[in-house]
Amino acid sequence: MRERIVWDDMPDNQKDSAVVAFLLDLGTPHTITMANRLNLKTCAQNVKESALRNTEYELQYLVRQYNDMLDLQDAEISAEREPSYCKKTFNKIFGTNQDMYDAGHKPSDFC
Repeated sequence: MRERIVWDDMPDNQKDSAVVAFLLDLGTPHTITMANRLNLKTCAQNVKESALRNTEYELQYLVRQYNDMLDLQDAEISAEREPSYCKKTFNKIFGTNQDMYDAGHKPSDFC
């Protein structure tokens, strides 16, 4: 079972790594340059703190999404039934789902 992330309990070096990963994932020339700068051993602490302040809201949002996803998965497992989180939408969109199943799709593909 995967553990929930508690942002406030993370050590500073993990938060710094999260900032770098986030900036690299954004993939713009500016954010990649900034991520590379933050990875340098010579990068000043105030620059790292500024980058964290500028991205912390987005990172905390991603952490909440991740933790919520784990909660939903745990709820599905604890209910001891097949995951059905998109079945109604799947059926509503496609009317009959047999053709989609025959094509190799399942409701969770459309979440």
